[in-house]
Amino acid sequence: MPTEAEYKQLIQDELGDSTSGALAANIDLLWSRFDSVVDLDLHYLYAKRAAIDLLLGQVRAQVDFETSSGARIDLDQLSKHLLAMRESLETELTASSAGGVGAGMA
Repeated sequence: MPTEAEYKQLIQDELGDSTSGALAANIDLLWSRFDSVVDLDLHYLYAKRAAIDLLLGQVRAQVDFETSSGARIDLDQLSKHLLAMRESLETELTASSAGGVGAGMA
């Protein structure tokens, strides 16, 4: 079973980080928000969801645009990807809650 430190690193590796390094700077705080969750696998899922929310806040102002020459810039792709990851994580959290602690974890 992974340790707390390994789970924190895994979250950062899975999600990447904003250019400002907000996730690395806040991972301990995000993790500690869920200290009441005893099961480490479930703790990881909650902390990962909080990390996704943090990153969504970092990229919320990015939008798509097209230049006058026709070049298209899709800056909101990261937001869309993070939202898809969050939705998938919500499904996993629901399954874990319904199936018992740690259910659905690989």
